[in-house]
Amino acid sequence: MAVGPQTVILGDETLFHTHDAEKGLYTFEDDVGVYRFKEWTWGQKNAATNASVVFDEETSGFRIETARFNEAMLAASLVEATVDGQALEVSPSALRQLKANLGDKLLGLAQWVNGMLAEGEEGTAEPRFDPKTETYHLALGQDEFVFREWTWGEKNDVSSRSVVYDPATGSFRVDTATFNELMLKATLVEAPFEVTLENLRGLLASTGDALLDAVQRINGLMATEKKRF
Repeated sequence: MAVGPQTVILGDETLFHTHDAEKGLYTFEDDVGVYRFKEWTWGQKNAATNASVVFDEETSGFRIETARFNEAMLAASLVEATVDGQALEVSPSALRQLKANLGDKLLGLAQWVNGMLAEGEEGTAEPRFDPKTETYHLALGQDEFVFREWTWGEKNDVSSRSVVYDPATGSFRVDTATFNELMLKATLVEAPFEVTLENLRGLLASTGDALLDAVQRINGLMATEKKRF
């Protein structure tokens, strides 16, 4: 069922917006064109984050290359677009060739769709602990998720399986996507779906991030240990 039209303000521009919840599509329209988006999946976000890690020679450490991350997010979220009556090709290479103001507009819409324009970070509700079963329960909308704390052996195993060799630096680093996915799979014991890596990667990014936030709280990860963008 489509809801709209409503308006979205990006900088000095106002665009009309409709949302088809059944198809998960957001459609925006202005005087220039029509742009259709969907929220990217948690797997796509994790892969983009990991692919955006670069070595910073000035700090001798790793950091996220924002431009790479933005390009990956836009390519994953933009379903189709028409500008001045012409359909745009949706691919990372084609998007890089857009005029800068159009690219910035589409990026802003992708960030809006994926909930990345809000100031600050609200996080999720605190998981509820059940002392009888020693499990943690988290409600997201109509769904309930049940977690347990992982063991030291599981943490060591996930850490070991997440280490990859980076040929650019000749050193090893943590693969962010692998660490997040394996940690969530190890500690999520009940969900409205079968808990597999494939199903976790297919979650909407906002849902996956909420589950990851809960897992990090439950397992007491320090801020410097959190493996998320």
